Amino acid sequence: MNLSKLRQTRLFRLSILYSVLIAVGVSIILGGFVLFAQKQLLAQVDAGLIAEGNALYALNHAEGKQALVNTLTERRQAVNANGDDPGARFYALMNQDNEFVINDTPFSLAGDKQPLSEPFTMATPVTLEQSDGDEVRRLRVIVEPLQDNGRLLVGQSLNEIDELRYAMLAALLLSVAAVLISGFIGGALIGRKMVEHLYSVTRATREIMRGNLDKRLQTTPKNDEFDDLSHILNLMLDRIQRLIEDTREANASIAHDLRTPLTHLRSRIETLQQGAQPGSGDDESLGKCLEDIDKLIATFNALLTITGLESAAENISLTPVDLDELAGDIIELYEALAEEKRITLRFESEPGSMIKGNRNLLAQAISNLVDNAIKYSHEGGEIRIGISSHGQRVKLAIQDNGPGIPEHFHDQVFKRFYRMDASRSTPGNGLGLSLVDAVAQAHQARITLRNLAPGLEVTLSFQCLAQPARSSPVR
Repeated sequence: MNLSKLRQTRLFRLSILYSVLIAVGVSIILGGFVLFAQKQLLAQVDAGLIAEGNALYALNHAEGKQALVNTLTERRQAVNANGDDPGARFYALMNQDNEFVINDTPFSLAGDKQPLSEPFTMATPVTLEQSDGDEVRRLRVIVEPLQDNGRLLVGQSLNEIDELRYAMLAALLLSVAAVLISGFIGGALIGRKMVEHLYSVTRATREIMRGNLDKRLQTTPKNDEFDDLSHILNLMLDRIQRLIEDTREANASIAHDLRTPLTHLRSRIETLQQGAQPGSGDDESLGKCLEDIDKLIATFNALLTITGLESAAENISLTPVDLDELAGDIIELYEALAEEKRITLRFESEPGSMIKGNRNLLAQAISNLVDNAIKYSHEGGEIRIGISSHGQRVKLAIQDNGPGIPEHFHDQVFKRFYRMDASRSTPGNGLGLSLVDAVAQAHQARITLRNLAPGLEVTLSFQCLAQPARSSPVR
């Protein structure tokens, strides 16, 4: 199965949907963890800054400003000795004249003394940002007013926290991508396996629908849920096959057993009719009896033909058939019947419309369609029979000007013995279109009905055996 068909399956779409939902859940959980971790780390930095600010303030209060300067100088020397420590603190001290006594901050305060001039308190550390080209550095600082109107700044770079945050965000994105990719691959693998099994069920079902009742669903030694389902369906198919075969055998037996005595009865009536005087009442009555018997025999013959097609559709003999020639021969046979109703038969065809089929069955199906068209067309009307090619298909269309068939009856008329006339007073036995449908299925053809208002168009579409020549003679 290719990827385009796999994407159309519901199982694959559900797998992708679940992967997206899991990815959203992972994003929410990890995103919350990143925010929580950043908040905790920032709280630790603030606690450290406040503690050191308090200690330096107490030192300045207890021992004086010089002791504070000495302590800050020692700490600056220790930081310089340790090299570039991203977590090291920095300090700035201004006197009451706003002059720097000590300034080892990583940013310039020469032209901007705002951090030292704002009335910050120890309880509210603030974050400052400084742009250095494309790089933005974030700093966390606190400012403490001293007793001599000087100010003390204690700060720490947040680069270390920012780098950790970026690393966690990258891990978050990679996790989401991994979930989506895993879901896509897993959905494709699982979906392909399950869909292949469903396709095997579909293929087997289509063969059964075409009349191969011996076809069964495949099972594997795994005995999984699909095998259990296939086993149950196979049991159901066995039961259905037995019922259908029993019904077909019963229908065939009844039709055959009744057709034989009817044939014998017809022969006896013919013998009696030969002995009756022409023009007498007995002769007329015997003639009507023969007509009724012929109708019964035709009904049983149609039943036997339909039953035979349904039970052995794959075993019928198929040979190349020129549909144009066959339809022309049948139309010639029905010209006399059409003339009785002053109906014109117009035949338009494309010579060389070759299909593969059974000539006798096709002739019977076309005869039924033409006979129906003549039966239901109005006197003085016209019936069009056309054969045309459409790509790899050959279509036989028969149009009449009769009352047509309502669209909601289109599926019903192919059932056996179904008649739109509920009183069943019109001639016929309700097997004509059933036989046409059985012949079409045996030839893997498509039959469609279309209302013309007035009239009806019946179309049989066959697989073309050879590309027909393009010409349009009219008979």
